[in-house]
Amino acid sequence: MSYLEWSAGLSADPRTYTIYGASHLPSSSASLSYPPQYAIIGRMTQNQQNVQNTSPDTDAIIREHDEFESTHTSFIHERMNALADGVTAIAMTILVLEIHVPDDTSSAALLVLATQIGLFALSFVVVANFYHTRMRLMSLVARSNTPLIFTDFLFLLGICLLPLLTKMVFEYPDHRLAVAGFGFVILLVTGIQNAMGSIILKYRLVSSSAMNDVYTSEASTRILRRDARQDVLGTLLVMLIAIAQPAFGVWFYAISPLVRFLRRYRVGSAYARLGRVPTIFDEKLERSLLLRRRRR
Repeated sequence: MSYLEWSAGLSADPRTYTIYGASHLPSSSASLSYPPQYAIIGRMTQNQQNVQNTSPDTDAIIREHDEFESTHTSFIHERMNALADGVTAIAMTILVLEIHVPDDTSSAALLVLATQIGLFALSFVVVANFYHTRMRLMSLVARSNTPLIFTDFLFLLGICLLPLLTKMVFEYPDHRLAVAGFGFVILLVTGIQNAMGSIILKYRLVSSSAMNDVYTSEASTRILRRDARQDVLGTLLVMLIAIAQPAFGVWFYAISPLVRFLRRYRVGSAYARLGRVPTIFDEKLERSLLLRRRRR
C-alpha cells in the first residue's frame, strides 16, 4: 500500500488536512514527512472529509503519485548504471598506463614486461567478469531501492580498489601482503555481488512478477543461497593458495572468472538450442539441476 493509499483510508477526523483533494494526515502527525510534490492547503470539517473521501480525485492523485515514484526510482536506476559503466571502464583500462616499455631488450627486461602485461590482463579479466555479472543482474531490474543502491556503491568501491591492488602486485610480486590484498578485494566484491542478487530477490525487484515468484520459491532460494556460499568459499580457497605460493599463486585468481565463463557458456548453449536466453538466476538453477541429473 502506498503512502497516499494509506493516508486516504484514515478514519474521519476534523483535524485531517487536504492535500490536493485527498484526505490526509492529522495535524498531530506533523513529525511524519510529506511527499514534497504535494502541498497542504487547509483544514477540513468532518462532513467535508466524508464527502471528499468519495471523490474520484483521490484515485487520480494516488495514480499520479505512483507514476512519479516509478519514474523517480527508474531514473536513479539508470544513473547508477551509467556511473557503473564509467567506473568499470576506467578500472579496466587505467592499469595499461602503468606498463612501462623497457629501455633495453634483454631477456630479464622482457620477462618483467611480459609479467606486467599478464597482470594487467588478469585484472582486466577479473573486472570484466564482475561487470558482466552486475550487468546481468541489473538487466532484470527496472527500478532501484535504497538497499540496492547502497550495496551497489560498495561494489563500485571494490572495483575502484582493484587497480591499486594490482599495482601493488606489479611492484611486489613475491610479497604475500600484496597478493593477499588483491585476493581480499576480489573476495569482498564477490560477496557484495551475491548480496546484490539477494536484495533483488528479497524486495522482488525483478521486472516480471512471475519470475519473482519462481526465483523466490523455497526450492529456488535454497539453491541460490548454496550457490552463493560455494562462490565465496571457492574465491577464499583460491586466495589461500595464492598467499601460500605468491610467486605463481597470483595467477590462480584467473581460475574463478574462467570457471564462471565455462559454466555460463555450457548453460547458455543449452538454452540457445531452445531459442532462449537465460537470466543469471536461470543459469544457477539450471546448473543445480544438471548436477542432480549427473549424480543420478
